[in-house]
Amino acid sequence: MDILLYLGVLHNADLSSVSPKLAMLDTNKNPFEWSIPSNSEENSPPSTYGHTANLYNDFMIIIFGKIKTIDQSEQNPDILEIPGSNQN
Repeated sequence: MDILLYLGVLHNADLSSVSPKLAMLDTNKNPFEWSIPSNSEENSPPSTYGHTANLYNDFMIIIFGKIKTIDQSEQNPDILEIPGSNQN
């Protein structure tokens, strides 16, 4: 089973964006193997924090949270859908 991770921002004073924003953990391999999806940067959502992420079929749905802007943070108005491992 592949586990898709959305990494968002670092929880520090300036809420720095992380790179890459998406990572995959393959739990079928022993030891488990990390990878970065080839489309990680072009298909990744904006850096957010305080969000909720859930899996539905082969998609990760990210809702709520805040988006870091240059001077402040603002509510994330979007519902983001990220294809899972079978969609790459």
